[in-house]
Amino acid sequence: MSMYCASCTFDREYLLYVCTGDVYGEEAIAKYSADPESMRFDCYYIGGVAKMTIEGNVISGVDAEGNEIFRHTYAPVEVENNENGFIFYKTEDENAGQFTYFAFGSDTMAETFHLEFRYAEDLADLMSWFEGNYAYWNVGTIAENYTEEEILGAINLFATENLSAEE
Repeated sequence: MSMYCASCTFDREYLLYVCTGDVYGEEAIAKYSADPESMRFDCYYIGGVAKMTIEGNVISGVDAEGNEIFRHTYAPVEVENNENGFIFYKTEDENAGQFTYFAFGSDTMAETFHLEFRYAEDLADLMSWFEGNYAYWNVGTIAENYTEEEILGAINLFATENLSAEE
């Protein structure tokens, strides 16, 4: 790993641990409040989604068999007190449920080689990493047709941001 991140102390087990949580929401809040050292994020899709596609202002998701779970058109939403710097989107589809709102981080495939986002039926659940129905949950994903350069860039960035030796 030092070839890609000279200033990082790479610990594969830790890297996997912090991104492979299996609880979120109230269960995670209770668990990590009782044992803060065990804190980790669930970075997987939820709601039966195995793959998402963003085409213009349409976001869709399919399950592991390729069956469409949702497809909606989204528009930007201005949010007060946007402490996390998210870019918010909402669909007007009244039956969107868990896929009503999306909150995207500032990451882009062009700049950071990955995307980070969250989705929920209630905007309030997307305002905090550590409170609400989606506490400790955040999808981390890369493009389906990623290049070796992109995957190495994503790994390097993650390691630099999360595993760099403290000075």
